Amino acid sequence: MMCVMTSIWLGLLLAFLLGILVGWWIFGCCWKKKYLALKDKQDHAPVNSMTSKSAAVSSFSERSTPKNIPAGIKLNDLKIVEGIGPKISEILRDNGIKTWWDLADTKPETIKEYLKAAGSRFQMANPGSWPKQAKMAAQGKFDELQKWQDAHDHGIES
Repeated sequence: MMCVMTSIWLGLLLAFLLGILVGWWIFGCCWKKKYLALKDKQDHAPVNSMTSKSAAVSSFSERSTPKNIPAGIKLNDLKIVEGIGPKISEILRDNGIKTWWDLADTKPETIKEYLKAAGSRFQMANPGSWPKQAKMAAQGKFDELQKWQDAHDHGIES
């Protein structure tokens, strides 16, 4: 009977130690991955052109929510930008680009890096005009955006 109890306690102790070891390993891997992703986001943060107090004031008033959003379009839906579908929208949101203004302030080269990191299937996307389209949406210029998209093939400027 004593031998059975010792075996049970020894098994529980080994299971406990194994659980701690696995938890430490998983936490260590996840923490490092999140840390590197956060560091990369900070290195490639969206460009903010506000350099003076007056620029900050005018930019703030300029960045109000558009009042004339057409029916069927959700506020800050990145998919209204030609070339952005559900998957790319998700990639952009995962990288901190959640609004039309965020996208308007991000350099196409930075967006290209996010797409490259997401996998080879997204490397064919051309984000060159995405900030321009997003700015039109953010400013409530939906008619202008539609005309621009109609005039350009798949959102690509020639």
